[in-house]
Amino acid sequence: MAAFVVFNYSESMARCVEDYRFYSSPLYSACYPEELLFKGARIRIEKAPEPFEVNFENLEIPASDKLWYQVRSNVAIFGIFILGLIFLLAGSTYQNIAADAVPTAEMCSVTIPTAFVQSSGVAVGGTVLRRPTDSQV
Repeated sequence: MAAFVVFNYSESMARCVEDYRFYSSPLYSACYPEELLFKGARIRIEKAPEPFEVNFENLEIPASDKLWYQVRSNVAIFGIFILGLIFLLAGSTYQNIAADAVPTAEMCSVTIPTAFVQSSGVAVGGTVLRRPTDSQV
């Protein structure tokens, strides 16, 4: 249960917050004085936000529904994160495959010109590079 309490004077609000502040920590909650109990129960005091900061429409939503909305949002965000990670890893894999397929500087400056000059061709990997014949040109 939650409640907003309105004080007539700001000094009264400051005194209430000061009285309960010490006993709000878990360390001192065991020695809670009888005078500060409300109908036999411990209460927690916080300074309320300004009225323009309160969304009064959300005050009626139960805590279990709020928890469900937070869990659902966190699962969706985690799913989007995992999906982005998968795309990132797939892109990295394809980048490495493409980098392996790019010819080396030696192939461009030595092997291909040698294949063009020699009529028998040059073996590169499992492929033989040959100069095209005059009939193929």
